[in-house]
Amino acid sequence: MPQLDGGIALYQVPKSPQIEPGKIRMQKAPAEGEVLAVRVFRKTIGVLTAQGMQLVFYGVPGTRFGASHDRVPRPDNDVLQVPVGLGRWLPMFHFVCAGKNKVARVVLLDQKRRLAVWSFVDVRGTPPSFDIIAEDVLGVTQFGETILYAKLERDHTRIRRCDLNSLQTSEIVSAPVAGRSAIFGGPTGWFGKDGDGLVAIQANDTEWWLGGRTTQIINLPGGGTVLGVCRGPARPVAGGGGDSLLILQPGRKKIYRVDSEVRSEVVDSPAGIAQATWNPQAGYLAWITNEREMFVRHLDVEEPLLHVIPGSREHDE
Repeated sequence: MPQLDGGIALYQVPKSPQIEPGKIRMQKAPAEGEVLAVRVFRKTIGVLTAQGMQLVFYGVPGTRFGASHDRVPRPDNDVLQVPVGLGRWLPMFHFVCAGKNKVARVVLLDQKRRLAVWSFVDVRGTPPSFDIIAEDVLGVTQFGETILYAKLERDHTRIRRCDLNSLQTSEIVSAPVAGRSAIFGGPTGWFGKDGDGLVAIQANDTEWWLGGRTTQIINLPGGGTVLGVCRGPARPVAGGGGDSLLILQPGRKKIYRVDSEVRSEVVDSPAGIAQATWNPQAGYLAWITNEREMFVRHLDVEEPLLHVIPGSREHDE
């Protein structure tokens, strides 16, 4: 979680509400520059900062980085747009390739929807290579050695994969919608023979195309913020209960699970929800209230796995 002083707080989420959470890890803000992207790599926090005409990588795993950092020239805006002062972090991913040189890849989605990759060879003094994987990228996620991304091409949105070992790309499926944005579900279905991975593509202000085990068009006439997309049971009950969107309603106190037929309440917060997020790989739903309380829970279990109260001892450690 970003802190007001520019630092980062890393909370450990226990596997059960009955287990005490571990201590909070605090990482101070970089001495120079502004943070552009942050990614948790197992027990390490990787940070990308902008320092003048350079981009600096801190704490990215791989023997090339170690406990130190690496600097690369900051590309011109017409190549890669990473402006400071966005107020949010850019999506960043990382992978260390197998092999003699253990090439470390750092992948970033910039503000202009360009998906870029730096490749660092494990030899000090060797400058990294820089490539653009794709443009017009509506959404991206990582599953191990694979990057999945949604790319707009005329009146279709194409879901493609990039192998981080070879940087070779291939198409998985094409959706018949000119998307505005895309959100991926978890890894289930993307690598099996059925090809029923879960993805939601925004078609317009109120309509989303949802592809998974089946295809749905979900209308949100009342608006709201789409937090993510989640799996339903393999055999949903009649009248709904299948793959669905998670929606923070406009009043910002309720979170709903919505498919093409059913809207079911997941969260009813007494205080307004300032921020909320959904992690489909871990199955965690998290939100921070306007009173600065933080909750993390499983989607279908109301008891939180983690509850942080401002001013408490656990919060201040």
